[in-house]
Amino acid sequence: MNAPAPTLGVGVVWAERRDRVWLRVTGRDPARVLQGLLTNDVRQVNRVRAVCALVLTPKGRPVADVRLWPPRDGLWSIDVHTAARQALSDHLGRYVPPRLAQWRIDDDERLLAVAGPNAATLLRAMGVDPPPVEELDAIAESGDVAVVASDALGLPGYDVRLPAVRAREWVDRLRQVTAELDAETIERFQIAGGIPRYGAEWTERVLPAEVLEPTRATDRWISFQKGCYTGQEVVVRVAHRGHVNRWLRGLRAATTDAPAPGAEVHTESGKVVGWITRAAIAPWGGEVLALAMVRRELEPGTKLRIGEAEATLEPLPFPAWASWRRTAS
Repeated sequence: MNAPAPTLGVGVVWAERRDRVWLRVTGRDPARVLQGLLTNDVRQVNRVRAVCALVLTPKGRPVADVRLWPPRDGLWSIDVHTAARQALSDHLGRYVPPRLAQWRIDDDERLLAVAGPNAATLLRAMGVDPPPVEELDAIAESGDVAVVASDALGLPGYDVRLPAVRAREWVDRLRQVTAELDAETIERFQIAGGIPRYGAEWTERVLPAEVLEPTRATDRWISFQKGCYTGQEVVVRVAHRGHVNRWLRGLRAATTDAPAPGAEVHTESGKVVGWITRAAIAPWGGEVLALAMVRRELEPGTKLRIGEAEATLEPLPFPAWASWRRTAS
């Protein structure tokens, strides 16, 4: 589809987060177990803040990207990408001592995303007073509904956590007042916003720093003050004694044919310098935006090629993304 994406209309859009599933952890000492598995500090989680983190292999490669919520009555809740469900289950089965913690995956809660400049106003009208949208991972609760500041759609906004039995009520109300984003539009927005996704940017082919450093998101996902966790040695070695050779960057191409994931990125002289992780028509139409892992030494503005198409290397999020959002609201 070459047409522009739907505009933000009344300044807010929404989507069902069908890409996330719930993992519950309980037992004698689940906090200790999670502290030894996650890249971020479990002690930072409290009733007004969630924590984003990675689960890593011993070689420092991503198993899953997760968000840890404050515990309720001793039960810890984590939302994780649906496609990571099996890999994470296998990892937990290998590393979680049953005497300390047990875990299960369930679907008794839902996640909805509400984003755009008027997202907070809409949530207040629905009975929830959200935290400031710029305070990513900050939480506010109203009864059995919790909202967390999130950029998951590539837009400033919120994820709404609520019981499955209440989800239909919220969906019906949202449909009455604003537009629902389909999966294709979400993909276009996420690429423009430089939001990594499990199975595309988060794979065992990369190191965390390759994805996080270019968007200055390392501190949000990794704590360098906490104790040991699986994969920590590799993370610390990269941070303090060396550097990575690749970075996640954006490519803006004058074509309407989006390259497939894995397509090679070349210099104008033909040297392979990276690969495409995802690509789609830009939200404003008429050209392709792609996320790619490319050689770190390449600077924004560098002219590259994806197949026969010329592309320009850009920082993330794409600079044109903020401009389009303002005009589309």
